[in-house]
Amino acid sequence: MLRVFFGILFFYSTVLHAQVTGPVPAILKKMAQQPGAVNSLFLHNEPFFKGLPYPFENAGCSFVKTPEGLYALVNGTGRIYTLDTLQQPAQWTRIDSTYFTGYNLGCLNFYADSTLYSYGGYGLWNNNGHLRYYASNKNEWEIRPLNREIPHIFQTKDLFHLDTANGFLYLQGIHAINDALKSNKALEAEIGGRTWRLNLHSGNWEVLGTSKDTSLLILAVSPWGALTLVNGKAGLVDFAHNRYLHATDRGLKKFSQYTNSTRDKKLVFFADSTLYFGDLNQYVDSIQLSIADFTDTGIAVYNPPIQQSKWSAWIWWLVAVFGVLSLLAWFWLRRKPKPIESSAKSLDLEERDRILLQTFLDAARNGKPCDIETLNSLLGVSNKSLEVQKRQRSDALNAFQQNLSILLETDQPFIIRTRSEQDRRSFFYEINPDLLPLLEQFMAGKR
Repeated sequence: MLRVFFGILFFYSTVLHAQVTGPVPAILKKMAQQPGAVNSLFLHNEPFFKGLPYPFENAGCSFVKTPEGLYALVNGTGRIYTLDTLQQPAQWTRIDSTYFTGYNLGCLNFYADSTLYSYGGYGLWNNNGHLRYYASNKNEWEIRPLNREIPHIFQTKDLFHLDTANGFLYLQGIHAINDALKSNKALEAEIGGRTWRLNLHSGNWEVLGTSKDTSLLILAVSPWGALTLVNGKAGLVDFAHNRYLHATDRGLKKFSQYTNSTRDKKLVFFADSTLYFGDLNQYVDSIQLSIADFTDTGIAVYNPPIQQSKWSAWIWWLVAVFGVLSLLAWFWLRRKPKPIESSAKSLDLEERDRILLQTFLDAARNGKPCDIETLNSLLGVSNKSLEVQKRQRSDALNAFQQNLSILLETDQPFIIRTRSEQDRRSFFYEINPDLLPLLEQFMAGKR
């Protein structure tokens, strides 16, 4: 049992402290001397270390400078080596205990928020959109959950930018690869043709707008955006302000130091506003740049979605309320009795109805209702049987209501019937007080 324990202990100590031979070119020395964190782009995937196991003996590296030191991350492996000394021959010491490999070919390694990150890459028959971070307390890579997956392989001709100051990663020109599917068109249609932004703090992707794929050689991550090169001319892709910029005459003159040099340029990085570039030997050079060396082209990086402002939402709400109120007013006006246009309309009322209306109006002026005996007398049925009286009153009052409704164009009841408190079998009749002014106007022949 002790042999197994010491065997495991020896294995991990060997893995964690394994050393490999590697050069320390002048460009890496310059990078290691920077006081702050530096993220670089390795423009060629050429072998850097000697003695790596199969199949990574020819793998290239990306380099990241943190406040703790200079790190080399081997492409496709998850292995991390730190530089022990700046004196040659250099010793690079492995600090991770990664076992599984081959899942992150062409990933983006970078440093942000005091953490080493690795995003995307290809392996195991598909590219992925995983955000991994190095847990130094475990010497292993861990996964950072995101709200969705945007698969990506990082190539210098795909637009992307790393804004470590604000904690954003921008992607454009996305190509989904899943060899387990007959076609990747559905996935590419879902995520392609758009500019995406990952918030490293919240772990959420969001779409900034639609965009067209473009082919621009990305040289470095600058403080103002992605530094690009097209036909020997430098430019910036400013995702934060949604604009393309190209170098001014002064900027082109400065940048000619890069474009006119015939030396091989393998590693490029920004330290503040200084662009450093060099090969894997002793060649290193630099250019001092500023945002004033570039001018806005007037071309947007992406087309943001049309967003409804809060004012337009209020306007639509007010229009809807106005529409509802207008509809209610229309219905109310249709039910409202119209004023009498001429006294000639009183001639259309039959004599019996006119007498009934005048009787009801006189009773209303005296503050008294009409009783059954008064109605029977007006209708000439006082000497008839109770059944005949009841039927005659009902027929007369219904005709009275119908005729006035036609003349005055309203369906409201003109006569209200109430039961007598003394004799529950008897009723009183009186004019609807809401229509009293209208009926008086009608009888007077006024407008």
